[in-house]
This record gives sequence, structure tokens and C-alpha cells, in this order.
Amino acid sequence: MGFTDLDKLKPPFTYKAVKLSEGAFIPLESSEMMTPAQILETHPKGKEYGYILEGHKKCPLISDSEGTAVAMPPVITAESVKITPSTKNIFIDITGTSEQAIHDCLKIVCCALADRGAEIRAVTISRGARKLLTPDLSPIENSLALRRVNKVLGSDFEAEEVKEYLERMGHGIELGARKGKLAVKSPPYRTDILHEVDLIEDVAIPHGYNNFAPSLPGFVSVGRPLTSELRDASIRDVMVGMGFTEVLSPYITSREANFTKPLIPEHPAIHIKNPLTENLTMFRTWCVPSLLEILARGKEEKMPQMIFEIGDVAVPEAGKAREIRKLAAAVCGPKACFSAIKSFAEAALFETGLKCEFRSLESHPAFIKGRAAEIVREGKAIGVLGEVHPQALSNFGIEHPAAVFEIEIS
Repeated sequence: MGFTDLDKLKPPFTYKAVKLSEGAFIPLESSEMMTPAQILETHPKGKEYGYILEGHKKCPLISDSEGTAVAMPPVITAESVKITPSTKNIFIDITGTSEQAIHDCLKIVCCALADRGAEIRAVTISRGARKLLTPDLSPIENSLALRRVNKVLGSDFEAEEVKEYLERMGHGIELGARKGKLAVKSPPYRTDILHEVDLIEDVAIPHGYNNFAPSLPGFVSVGRPLTSELRDASIRDVMVGMGFTEVLSPYITSREANFTKPLIPEHPAIHIKNPLTENLTMFRTWCVPSLLEILARGKEEKMPQMIFEIGDVAVPEAGKAREIRKLAAAVCGPKACFSAIKSFAEAALFETGLKCEFRSLESHPAFIKGRAAEIVREGKAIGVLGEVHPQALSNFGIEHPAAVFEIEIS
């Protein structure tokens, strides 16, 4: 997605593929003319997003009628057409591999700008004989059956009530002749309306979830907790009894948090091919970094801090993802040390019936040398514990000593 100053450009625009050695321009936040190849090799944004064009001999380039470069999507825009405080007219370009996705994105952006007082002008895209006007801000039309609404929600709404609720959510409604069908026109930015159930949800929201009368299911069944949940509940009781507070953290993390900050060499992991943000790019392979991130955010709180998590990690195995359930705990404060965290780990293992041994671990990059140990069960290493290395603490922004343990419990 690119935003450039339209007054510095002269339509029509051309979107084409050029060789990496052609189409030189001055990229954003730079003062030197660069070819696409040079941008990918030396410019910070080129290095960050260059992997998208890896293996290709050409790259996309948008230019105006006079040949002025607008952008090299999806990497960077040109410095000469960047937006400034005096910009009055903005040219928006959105590129991608899914036509539907980029049209939906353009609708959302344009509607958001229009709400802030902007005047939206359409652009005609020519693809040979095909002409396409964008953005298409016509309403999204759907049909909704009143009977279906009441069946899903367990309600007895009249058509007028459903109409009122949907109008409160921004939809336009026309009642059918028998009032059993509603013609719904949704705003163009409501690209989340994929199915009639999405419209039914928009009926439930203004009515209020708490205003639906609770009722028992219309069938008889007997449920019982999973064995794994009973085990986890037992572990929680033990950890809370020792003074720990349970935390929950996302299973998706980043290379920096999983590998770089805790000083761990990068090893095989499950990465997201097209991550939405740089902070959520892969599935974590261990829980300790998640606990350290939480300690870093709470460094202003009273010490010592004692937290634990029972959560999953994922590792690649035989071409598939294998989920592993783990117990991880951290102690942060002036008295956090190897012996303290080892005593907590021993107590947790004893109380939960997990028979394990501790084996000296002379070297582990995340821990202080000589103050770490492996947790072994039946000859196999299933965990680790130790005092976190000062450099790792500094990388996370933690100002007090910390000691951690992590055990595989699945």
C-alpha cells in the first residue's frame, strides 16, 4: 500500500515489470539514485522486504505519464513524491496477489478517509479491453431470512425488530412483501460480511448478548474433563500454592524474541509465510522468551515477581507441525538464582508425580555458564532451568536477575 502526493505526478500511470537493473529512482528517505537491484541490496526497506522478490529477475514499478517513478511495490515509494504536511491530493496504490483482497483493502482505506472529510475520486484501470473503476463503493447486497435469524439466535424477533438492529449496525434494509425476507445493503467497508451468519451476528450485537435468555441444549449428554486438562489443573494448583501467578501469552512470536534476544542460535521452526506484523512471524519453539517479555513489561512492579505458564509450542517434525505442552516458570528479583529455581522445579515435579532427574549443563547461551541444568526423564532431556544470562536480560530490558525453568509435560 503506497500513499504519494498526486500533485507531483501526471496521470495516466503505468504498472509494469522492469529488470532489476532498470528504472532507477531515489527511494524514500534517501538522496541517491538507485536501481531496484541496489535498493534490494543496500536500502533498509529493500533488505527488509527484498525476500518477496527473491528469485525474480524483474520487479514491479509504477510510474506516471512522464516516466516519474511512483513506487516499487511492495518495497518502497519514491522520495520525490512523498507526502508532506502541505500535501492536499493523495494518490493511493495497493498491490498484491489477491485481486479481491486489494479491492477490499482499498474500500476500507477510502471509507476511512471519507469519514475524515476526504473527497474520494475513482481511477479507471485498463487491462487491454477490460476497464475497471476503483474503488467500487457500491453497497454489498445480501438476502436474510427472518426464520434463519430466529433459528440461529433462539429468538422470536419480528421483521421490524431485525430491521432496527441491522440499521443500528449501519446496514440499509428493505422488507419483502411477506416480511419473511430482508434485502440487506451493507456499507462497502464491511468486507467481513461473508455469510448470512455474519448478518445474524450484527442482529445479536445491538440486542445485547446478555439479553438472550439462557437455555439448556435440546439433547442429553454427559461430559467429563480431558485427562490432559485434569493434569494441567493439578499443576496449576501446585504452582499457585508455591506463590506463582499464572500468565497467558500468544503462541505466535518473532525471530527476535524466540532466538535473538535470548541468545539462541536459530534452529528449524514453523514460520508464517505472509505475516501481518514483524512481531508475529512464527510459532514459538519454547516458552521462556514469552515469560521474559512479560517480566520486561512489568519491571516497575514490586519484586520479586513469580510467574508461570502452561502453554503449547510447535516444532517441525517429518514435514508437519508437532505441538508440545510445556510448563514454564520464571522468578525475577534480587534473590533469583539457580538454587531457588531448581527447588521450585523439584517441588513441581514431585507434587505432580513426574519422575525426573537433573543433569549439569555446562554451556547454554541463554543462561550463565555453570548455572544451568537439563531436566531428564527416562534418559531424554525434556526441559531446562537456570539463571538467565545478563546479556539476554538486557536484550529484553529486564533490570533484575531472573531464573527460569521449562518442562515438557505432554
